[in-house]
Amino acid sequence: MCKKILIIGACPPPYTGQSISLEKLKNTLENDSDFEVRHINLAPKFGHTTGKFNIIRCSQTIYILLSYIWNLLLFKPNTIYMTKGSSKWGFVRDYAFQLLMKMFSSNTKFVVHLKGGNYDSFYESSTELLKKCIVNFLKNCDSIIVLGPSLIKMYDFCPDIKSKIRVVFNALPQDTVNNYVKENTNTVNVVFLSNLIISKGYLDVLQASLEVSKFNIHFHFAGDFMLSPDDEDDKGDLKKRKEEFNNFIINNGLENNITYHGVLVGNKKNDLLKLGDIFILPTYYHVEGQPISIIEAMSFRNAIISTNYRSIPDIVYEGRNAIFVKPKKPEDIVNAITYLYENRNVLIAYQNNSYEYYHKKHIWSKHYSAMKEIFISEKAK
Repeated sequence: MCKKILIIGACPPPYTGQSISLEKLKNTLENDSDFEVRHINLAPKFGHTTGKFNIIRCSQTIYILLSYIWNLLLFKPNTIYMTKGSSKWGFVRDYAFQLLMKMFSSNTKFVVHLKGGNYDSFYESSTELLKKCIVNFLKNCDSIIVLGPSLIKMYDFCPDIKSKIRVVFNALPQDTVNNYVKENTNTVNVVFLSNLIISKGYLDVLQASLEVSKFNIHFHFAGDFMLSPDDEDDKGDLKKRKEEFNNFIINNGLENNITYHGVLVGNKKNDLLKLGDIFILPTYYHVEGQPISIIEAMSFRNAIISTNYRSIPDIVYEGRNAIFVKPKKPEDIVNAITYLYENRNVLIAYQNNSYEYYHKKHIWSKHYSAMKEIFISEKAK
């Protein structure tokens, strides 16, 4: 008899690593005869500002909760799988899901998956009442999935749940096999592929591009400009942000050194990563966890420049396929790019190592096998 699973989380659009991954998981479960699947989509319908509360999203949440109750009563899921939030309003919504489950479907297993890495800071910044609710929420979960071993310590404030924590590495939504060898050209292509949020570090990369413009290096930026109220430098004006980006390129004569590709998906995104020699993400984003964009880049044999932050050191290895830089330090980025540009043998070794690490830990079949094992296990007594 197949297991009934109710998935709660955001699928594209907007296109983020998390939403693409969840959509793939949903589709894989739907094609697995062991499961019957329902999905409640948490994706915002009108614009996207990370972590921000507004009336429209509140009304959407009410609709979602009513749909959720309907599924509990009529679909009667064996398992609820939810990608949980790490903001005040995200937690309130998640807590409501759990309380409603206990009211209407108490025998259902409740599995939560944190795709970020800041749950401890969210807990510490909460009021005493909210802290008690958070602890109660976690204790009533059956399984709590984290992205890597480095993130287990996020839950040190609640030692009673350690036995419920499961580590499942992120994976690409396909088992990519790239056996080609990068072309050895004079130009080194540096790729920034992520949402253009200040704390993702794209401005630091932009500044560094000016300092290495004397070399034969081309920078590629791809992704959507987005706001994040948790960024101290965020002025909340997307139009101004785009203008500043374009003006920096024009005013410094970098039109031949930088290309902005917009939002890329599918084959267009893959083609850019194939072209790339170095993938760069100097992130300090507040909800960063384990960026799928880095794993994508590794699957296409890119050397990695990133920060030693959250679960990034669980998937890349300094001195073997990656160089770590400090956040908000364009000079570190300059030094890292210059080193790889001037030492092509090291760059090639890093590229090949990236693919080996991807294939060892991050192919979809391995990820899905780990997730399925959690879904089919019995509810905690």
